[in-house]
Amino acid sequence: MPIELENVSYVHAPGTPFEAAALEDVSLRIGDGEWVGIMGHTGSGKTTLIQLIAGLLTPMHGRIRLDGQDINDRNYDRSELRRSLGMVFQYPEYQLFETTVEKDVGFGLKHSGLSRSEVKERVKWALETTGFIFEAVRSQPPLALSGGEKRRVAIAGVLAVKPKIMIFDEPIAGLDPLGRESFLQLASRLHQSGTTVIIVSHNADALGEFAQRLVVLDRGRILLDGSTREVFSDVSRMKKLRLGVSAPRQIAAMLSRRGVAVPQDIVGYDELLAALKSRLTGGEQ
Repeated sequence: MPIELENVSYVHAPGTPFEAAALEDVSLRIGDGEWVGIMGHTGSGKTTLIQLIAGLLTPMHGRIRLDGQDINDRNYDRSELRRSLGMVFQYPEYQLFETTVEKDVGFGLKHSGLSRSEVKERVKWALETTGFIFEAVRSQPPLALSGGEKRRVAIAGVLAVKPKIMIFDEPIAGLDPLGRESFLQLASRLHQSGTTVIIVSHNADALGEFAQRLVVLDRGRILLDGSTREVFSDVSRMKKLRLGVSAPRQIAAMLSRRGVAVPQDIVGYDELLAALKSRLTGGEQ
């Protein structure tokens, strides 16, 4: 179920003193099962981009297609978009409102046509996928949970629909290291199961460890689009964009400047450790 944007432009508050171009002539294709990170400084158009993909905004110009169908065509079945694509907003825990965790996670399935037992099984699966024990948490009020637990419940509510595409807007913002790792492992499991994962994040380390591809936005246009290794290869350019690269990539570049020969396409910690071990042992295991 590929996503295709063709010459898409969007302007906020057109015709007012606050008019501002958010995206200009953006073309982009995201294939089935990709893990794509989206980077860019504040105001670069990241959130507008994912809101357009999710059908929450309508482009001023251009087309957005999901599986070949224009999602903004008057004849398009928007329920297909809701079934196929799930979006988790920044700080999704603020969206919790039901009296129990089970009701909150199952809310999006109310008009799914599933039986009560099927809804329960879907909710149970979603909660267990996000690391909960179903019987232990199902009757708890969601607002009584910790911050990290609330976020996982909100994510479970989106997962319960079983979308083929998951979009996350700054999902690890405000989480402690354990919470960040827990979320990234969850996203990794979803990706391994065949789900397309799109993440907007400023966290270069997280994207370096997990994202296969990076799209860098600047002033409403796509400035860079390639594999994570390709985008992070030019450390100085990323710094000029006020984005930076992952810490392992920075360390590899620093070692190279000091005369220590390590690969310069390193983006993750495991790769860096393997390269250093290989150098120290002369390539012996």
